[in-house]
Amino acid sequence: FRLASRLKKSKATIVHAHGFFCQVIGAMSCALAKTPIRIVHLHTTLDHFNRRDVLRSWIANHFIDKIIYIGKAGYESSHRVGCGNKDKSIIVHNGIDACGQQAQSASSQKNIIMITASLTTHKGHHYLLRAIKQLVNSFPDVNLWIVGDGPLREVLEQEVKDLGIDRKSTRLNSSHIPLSRMPSSA
Repeated sequence: FRLASRLKKSKATIVHAHGFFCQVIGAMSCALAKTPIRIVHLHTTLDHFNRRDVLRSWIANHFIDKIIYIGKAGYESSHRVGCGNKDKSIIVHNGIDACGQQAQSASSQKNIIMITASLTTHKGHHYLLRAIKQLVNSFPDVNLWIVGDGPLREVLEQEVKDLGIDRKSTRLNSSHIPLSRMPSSA
């Protein structure tokens, strides 16, 4: 109720919440504060959530104007578990078209692709590693930094070696960003 009270006092007209738990808390607080525009930005899938959390998401979505999914997987997952709303949904894809003009014009620069996330299955690191393997053939200056920790750490380290991209400065828990400044899970 404190957040709703602060939103009401601030006369916020737009609230944009990121992630599942922020979605639930933000949606309810915005509804209580009568915030006119409520947007949620989801980076995850709901397949691994328990029934209670799926129900929370379903309820929260009734108080949200737009749901922005980062990638098709989150959109499909939400609909699979019964939380999706096609009329409120927008899918935004991360990255750039590797065949497009942006990638071609960037080829003369040293390119660093960095992901900061917990090393868990639903974050899709396996797909990223396979994509980097293909990308370095056309753009040898591409370097990948993986910042994070989690249960897939050893599996991903082995996959980096197996794919032969360990020479591309792929790092798990990069020393360039102190872990003390990183959230424990992303």
